[in-house]
Amino acid sequence: MSSVVPPIPFSSFRRTQLIFEMRYGEAYSLWDRTGRLWRSVEQDFAKLKPNQVQPNEQAFVADDRYVLAAGLQRCNFTDHRPAGSAEKSIETVASFANKVLDVLEVTTLERVGFRMLFSIACTSQEEAREKSMISVQALPPRIALFGVEPTSFGAAVKIEADDGDFGYTAQLYAQEKKFEFNPPPDVLMNGLEKKEQKTFEIVLDFDFATKKPVRTDAFDCKSWLLGWNRAIGRDADNFLEYLTGKHGRRG
Repeated sequence: MSSVVPPIPFSSFRRTQLIFEMRYGEAYSLWDRTGRLWRSVEQDFAKLKPNQVQPNEQAFVADDRYVLAAGLQRCNFTDHRPAGSAEKSIETVASFANKVLDVLEVTTLERVGFRMLFSIACTSQEEAREKSMISVQALPPRIALFGVEPTSFGAAVKIEADDGDFGYTAQLYAQEKKFEFNPPPDVLMNGLEKKEQKTFEIVLDFDFATKKPVRTDAFDCKSWLLGWNRAIGRDADNFLEYLTGKHGRRG
């Protein structure tokens, strides 16, 4: 085991988003069982309200935190506030997945994906870039291109792996988010103005997926998700250490 400590360790990051998706063949039973499915899903939440409802896909927002959708060929679940322990989120995801599989009588999954994002908040885009550069010390020095030397440089790293059964993508990058508030005209007349807010962060992004069809009678969603969550806890610092170019060196 390497003794090198990453410049920015995994413990410095906060879990910011959890995304889960299952893809399957056409589940035409959705047309007949939509009400049954969402009545069953509703039992897991204090508040569930429709966001976008179409014959081929329905999306709901739950507890002002989760976004759930089920369609003819896929379902997905996003937790926008998964801070703290991931186990509770995983239990909620697994319950939703099992209800979709049961009610729609899905027998084979063409793809299962699980993505977890972590971030460190920054005060500016430049700070986010600097932190990404600190984490990725293995990058070559910047050079002048097209006759002009760059004044800023943001490191972004993406590693992909695929063994035929499973695959993953691990990424580190700086990100800027924009939030806009556009009040309607009648509200503008009352003195409330349009506002725009920006946030900056360095993001650690892990994405796992199956590469072959999986029979649902052999798929334990909760165990699958918990396994990848443990793998992140085990290997995230190794990934960050690898970016420094010092992985495997001692001293």
